[in-house]
Amino acid sequence: MALVCNSCCCRIPKYQSKLKCDMCHEVKHYKCQKLSKSDVQTIINTGYYKWNCHECISSILPINATSRRKNVSRNQNKISCNACKGFSQNIVNTGICSWCGEVCHKKCLRGELGCIKCCDLMIPGYRHYAYEL
Repeated sequence: MALVCNSCCCRIPKYQSKLKCDMCHEVKHYKCQKLSKSDVQTIINTGYYKWNCHECISSILPINATSRRKNVSRNQNKISCNACKGFSQNIVNTGICSWCGEVCHKKCLRGELGCIKCCDLMIPGYRHYAYEL
């Protein structure tokens, strides 16, 4: 069964390093967590493997304590994608899902099938390869 990153909703190849959060138990790409390959290897190779994702740490720390940017107010002008929860700075890069009617990145839309979130909810086995089914 292919693992799917819960941050970007993309499959994680078997050969790629993946991290599982100790708090929310979700699997994440190391790139989605802004970690390098060497950071991941250090985390995994330690005998005591406990790791928490940025979202979980942000939820328990004071507001903006874990902000990755100097100017936090920059997110106010961005358009949020309903499918991958990412942001777009330009409305040209977004579209409307034909099923849920929400704003999504164009890369997250699958034509008449709707957004990747709708495909995942309505099409059994959408995130799996044919040989896994």
